[in-house]
Amino acid sequence: MEQQKMNRALLMSSIRLGNRDFIGVIFETECGNIDLTHLDLSGLNFTGSVFRSKVEFDYSNLDNSNFTKVVFEDGVEIDNATCFRTVFDEAVFEGKFLPESSIFLEGSFKETVFAGCVNAEDCDFTNVDFTKSKFLGDPSFENCCFLLAKFIDIVSDENFSFSNCVLNQSDLTRAKFKDKFEIEDSECLSVKFIDTSFEGYIKLIESVFDKSVFSNIDLREARIEGGRFTKVNFEGSKLSADFLLLLHLTQKFKVAIPESDQVIDILKKILSLEK
Repeated sequence: MEQQKMNRALLMSSIRLGNRDFIGVIFETECGNIDLTHLDLSGLNFTGSVFRSKVEFDYSNLDNSNFTKVVFEDGVEIDNATCFRTVFDEAVFEGKFLPESSIFLEGSFKETVFAGCVNAEDCDFTNVDFTKSKFLGDPSFENCCFLLAKFIDIVSDENFSFSNCVLNQSDLTRAKFKDKFEIEDSECLSVKFIDTSFEGYIKLIESVFDKSVFSNIDLREARIEGGRFTKVNFEGSKLSADFLLLLHLTQKFKVAIPESDQVIDILKKILSLEK
């Protein structure tokens, strides 16, 4: 605990003396975490630095800070923090990345490596750029906003999931998902899935995909339950016969795609209406 206080005091003393650059600095503690909570760290430059112990940024201001090529050797907690236009390009998160109730508006994680699991809850990733990032753990996002977010050319090795999220106008062009991919109870208006690769199981559950683009995607084995697909572009994609029929019926009658255990009964009722 005393070493934590000393690290914190030395950093704040340096900032008060006008130092805004901490390029190539090694931050570590022999025991405990690196406590950077409840601090104004806005505009600081940590480019190329290494955090060898778990870092806590809870309730801190990281607006316009630069963490380019920073290596986080242990976990990172960002709870109730503001990270407006914060840059994490080419950073490496070797441990868990655990943001909660934090704002990453217009931030950047381009070519970032998430080697550990990612578990984000109640965060705002509006207009955040994850282009060419790698997710090697189990990324899960719950109750998060990804309005205008970019997942272009990302690679995910493990299960990737969005639950109760908003992904409106996001772009997943050429993203590569090597394991299970799931979107559940989410709003995905005008989202782009162009040349996106799904090598594992796909689940699209109770989500709205109006005006989205699924181009050159193989959805024949996808599990699709509930939700809505109005004015969706499936150019070049492969769809199952059951899904094609459901799309025809739901587009015509403006109803949601039914749950799997209700499909037969509802199809019979709709088909009887057509006679």
